[in-house]
Amino acid sequence: MAARRSSFTVDVRQLARAAERLAHVDDAMFDKSMVGELNKIVDETFDEARGRMNAGINVADAYMRSKMDVIHATPERGLRAEIIARGGRSDQSPLGRYFTGQATAPAPRAKGDPARGIAPGRKRAGVMVEVSRGAPKLIKNAFTMPLRAGAEAGGNGIGVFTRSKYGVVQHRYGPAVYQLFRVAAGNIEDSVGDKLERLGIVAAEALEKALE
Repeated sequence: MAARRSSFTVDVRQLARAAERLAHVDDAMFDKSMVGELNKIVDETFDEARGRMNAGINVADAYMRSKMDVIHATPERGLRAEIIARGGRSDQSPLGRYFTGQATAPAPRAKGDPARGIAPGRKRAGVMVEVSRGAPKLIKNAFTMPLRAGAEAGGNGIGVFTRSKYGVVQHRYGPAVYQLFRVAAGNIEDSVGDKLERLGIVAAEALEKALE
């Protein structure tokens, strides 16, 4: 079993081979008896990981699912299952996903900006985002623009940008799903390993009885 940067892999065969009591058990027979039970643990782990990932971070479950894959064990694949959080460039999380509102300040001569919800007599004064649940934050030098990719997986199609004193515009990002998953995988690795070890022992004992 191993936790990698963006995936969580379990291989029950390693546990089986390490147990002397399984020395006489046929691999194919062991695989067939374990596949269904292993996949139950994988699905439970997927649910637990996502629960931990958005416990304190304001990220939607639908969005996390769109960036993750579950590969179940099968008789052909063997006792190997994976939970993967993709970490490519397109899988970064725009900070605009956490956008909660446009901050404004009084400006008597300003015309306002209806597209951004800024009334006449006021000017933009930063952007409000809520990355951590219940803890909105003001980014004073930020502004919003529509993203060319538009809304996807429940997103709002908004990007949050900042401009440096030299005029360089930078698109800002929040925590990516694969980064959240990396932390969650490390936190649950031991408990999942315990479940798999117990599963291996139970299955081995059942097969031993069947072979008597």
